[in-house]
Amino acid sequence: MRVIITLDDIEYNGLLKDMPLTDEIASVLPIELTFERGGDREYYASMNIDPETHESCRSSRIERNGLYWFPEWMAFCIVLNDTDISPYSVIHLGDMDDDIASVLLRRVNNVKLKVRI
Repeated sequence: MRVIITLDDIEYNGLLKDMPLTDEIASVLPIELTFERGGDREYYASMNIDPETHESCRSSRIERNGLYWFPEWMAFCIVLNDTDISPYSVIHLGDMDDDIASVLLRRVNNVKLKVRI
């Protein structure tokens, strides 16, 4: 499923995996969220949903421009740099086709992003 993230009226395109978790996230889109920066690793935003997740889908390895779900924080994440986040783990939702990470790395504060399918 295609996903579009808008920052400063510029659209960045990505692709979500075909799985029940992305279907549940898509059901609340479109949405505008304030994303907080987590160092040079990620931007993340809490979403008011608590989808069923499966432990077997989790990974501690995250990749630049990847989209991830952090179940414990009910957070949607956009990854800025490849890294290992052990002992934490997240679920890979998909990837951005466009390099939104380069744009977000130039930001120092929170950003408002619109997310839609």
